[in-house]
Amino acid sequence: MLNTDYFQTETCEQRQAFITDPAVTPPVSKPTINQEKGYVALASWLFLMGALIFTGDSILEVIEGLSLQSILHLLASLFFTVGSILFIPTHQKL
Repeated sequence: MLNTDYFQTETCEQRQAFITDPAVTPPVSKPTINQEKGYVALASWLFLMGALIFTGDSILEVIEGLSLQSILHLLASLFFTVGSILFIPTHQKL
């Protein structure tokens, strides 16, 4: 038999009051617009580098032996690379 004395019961209101209480949860500073743009740019460049690695791998696969699978792998990696290039942010104001 399970002893329920060990369980603490709270209402949703009590949990919400605890979560939104400023004394309990210190304010977290949000990144500025420039920081967010920097994070997006960094992520886009890292994504592009990964896409180029996959493209290099698919080129090596085609060199080792031409097959339908290797051609599809090459096409997919090229589409992935082009898509990654298109997602790199420009320096336009939003």
